Amino acid sequence: MSAGLVAQLTTQLIDDAAVFPPGAAPMPQAIADHRGHRRAWYADLVGPLLIPAARVTEFAAHLDDGALGPPSTDPVQVVLIAGRDTHSPDDGIGLVALSRARNALLDDDRVELVGIELALPEFDDLGALTQGLLSQLGFGVPAAIEVPRTDGWQRALDVLADDGAERAKLRTGGPGPSDVPTDAELTSFLAACVERRLPFKLTAGLHHAIRRTGDDAPEHGFLNVLAAVISLLGGASASEAQALVAERDPARLLEVLDSGSAPAARALFTSYGSCSISDPLDDLVALGILHRPLEEA
Repeated sequence: MSAGLVAQLTTQLIDDAAVFPPGAAPMPQAIADHRGHRRAWYADLVGPLLIPAARVTEFAAHLDDGALGPPSTDPVQVVLIAGRDTHSPDDGIGLVALSRARNALLDDDRVELVGIELALPEFDDLGALTQGLLSQLGFGVPAAIEVPRTDGWQRALDVLADDGAERAKLRTGGPGPSDVPTDAELTSFLAACVERRLPFKLTAGLHHAIRRTGDDAPEHGFLNVLAAVISLLGGASASEAQALVAERDPARLLEVLDSGSAPAARALFTSYGSCSISDPLDDLVALGILHRPLEEA
């Protein structure tokens, strides 16, 4: 795999979700580690730091914490996440919490806000709910809108695609097996986004490159997702894409990644959130996609 193709496939692929479960790193450690990632040989792999809107005060308080190393003079790129427990009519699906968090960072030159993320609750008409949400957005940064795994999620994607300004988001893991979408569910979401040319991100559970059976639940692979998206863009059927979502042979996935349009795939699959950077990094090194410098070995 050429260096150019590697860069196209992996640049800012992983959003740093260190403070979220199951890693749940303490805030000072998460900030220090993120700054370390941004200075490391694999810096291009890592995207922004994901911070819960409810913890923005704690985040700001530790930005100059020197206990874990010297603070950086570069602003930390941050995406604010609305908590999944903030859904209520008066909070507008977490908009109030996000507005307060955004306002707390407005004049802080140590931080660059680059996005927000919200989750739609289960609702009878997800299309209307999404339309109402989009009419209230005014943050000046892109939003990722998480859709629930319930009937009608396609209508939310229709609205997002028609709007053209925001991304869709799907949760691909969680505490138990039932939180992991099946191969068919994940493929349906990928195919729907490809059909609509709707950018999307994924979150939770994608700690490894290749589909595997985890200790407590199956885990999807991020290279499987990239291969499935490339195949769908090339005209593959849903069943062919689902076979790639389920594939456990790295050679087959690398063959697909080599054969299609990486830029087109990444224009759709923009990133995924992971509480671990080391797990996917180690996989990419083991597969020979990234090469650890000798001084780092």
